[in-house]
Amino acid sequence: MDIANFEINIKAFVTRPVILKIDIDDNREIPITHEFDFFNFLIIGENEKSVPLIDYINEFRMEVSRQNKMNEKITKRFENARGVRFNRQTKETTKIEGITITARLTKIDASKKKQFTLVDKVWLIMKSIFDERTFTFSENGFIIERKN
Repeated sequence: MDIANFEINIKAFVTRPVILKIDIDDNREIPITHEFDFFNFLIIGENEKSVPLIDYINEFRMEVSRQNKMNEKITKRFENARGVRFNRQTKETTKIEGITITARLTKIDASKKKQFTLVDKVWLIMKSIFDERTFTFSENGFIIERKN
């Protein structure tokens, strides 16, 4: 027996910059297939100081968010990223003169709809008792059938 039905509608929109492309000199791209790929790269500057690529990405994301230009491609070149690109996975190094990042600010609909149905558990247990089955309640409120 259903006692009640609950429906919860959560309206949520997520606005975030999506990185479309990362170029290093001569139209060479840094291959990115997943968000975690950003952590595989270090930029080792001419002064031997290493900066994770994700730092440049996050700085650019903040700038794209501040501009608030929805669905418009935005590109920025980081000249201070001059030096060597180091791939932590492959141990490969590439000399670079800078990094050019292209992104787009997008809005994603993250709305959710949940439904719950309350069932009269006493009725359910009474029905089962007449079928000669025995049940107990756990500390968490779960109904557990006892096997004799």
